[in-house]
Amino acid sequence: MRGYEWESLLLVGASGRPQVVAMRWWERRKGVPGQQRQQQESLLSRVAQRWGRQVRHIFDRGYGHGPWLWLLWRYRLRFEVRWKKGNKLIDAEGRERKAWEIARGKRPWGEARQLWDTHSRVYRSTRVLAFPVRHPDYQGPLWLVVVRQGRGREPWYLLTNEPVETIAQAWEMVFSYVSRWKIEESFRFQKCELLIESVRLRTWQAQRKLLLLVTLAYGSLLAMLGPPLRMACCHLLQQWCQRADWRLWRVKAPLYRLRWSLGRLWQAHPPRWVGWRPYRRPAHLSWPVCSVPWWMALWHQCGYPF
Repeated sequence: MRGYEWESLLLVGASGRPQVVAMRWWERRKGVPGQQRQQQESLLSRVAQRWGRQVRHIFDRGYGHGPWLWLLWRYRLRFEVRWKKGNKLIDAEGRERKAWEIARGKRPWGEARQLWDTHSRVYRSTRVLAFPVRHPDYQGPLWLVVVRQGRGREPWYLLTNEPVETIAQAWEMVFSYVSRWKIEESFRFQKCELLIESVRLRTWQAQRKLLLLVTLAYGSLLAMLGPPLRMACCHLLQQWCQRADWRLWRVKAPLYRLRWSLGRLWQAHPPRWVGWRPYRRPAHLSWPVCSVPWWMALWHQCGYPF
């Protein structure tokens, strides 16, 4: 994003909705390297102090390198990293080879299982295998889980520091990595629906205020999907965002419909902002509800300067 950087940390379970743990925004400065790495290390140290080994950290390909693995070993965290097939590891015989070369010729474990491809929305026949490996920048033992989804598709290589000696443990690693798609959907929702990339402000302090409001709004939307407000959320969707397709009612986290229903509710019944500022009736806001431009227009209409 232009002018600022964004780092997010989400907590995702085997089922249900994700939870926002932390979101950080900082101004991009020219000639100052390592700003993003400093923010990542700060978040990682806080999570290590709070949860330790109670959670498993899932990382994509961009984190599969030696310095990050050393940092994970330093905090003694459980992790799983999507490993690039061309990156080298040390096999059981002590030879340094690429990941695909180590896995070549090894037969998968057990029978194939049908794994749901969230991106393509189809089931794929999937088989797995795992074997121990080592990395020169990581002092502890490592296992490489290979996920094969049939001909014509590139296998997944998942590097973890947890023992993978049975087929049940291998599938557990696969399902943990598949759950990361909820995080990708979260980023897409914030970029497309909340329009965090459309900030029309010059100063960094004003931008930071709006981004913090959007973070709070996104956390509130996720909280409305929890058990305490589940019935109220269902009633809101039924009254203000009806859909005839039965498949939409089976969605566990209908964030898009929830935002649409809130937008229609507030347009029909505008909220009265009570405070020490004089009340001004909000004009028609054409921006998506809870987006950055929406907060900006509402902020100006309520008489608050930046």
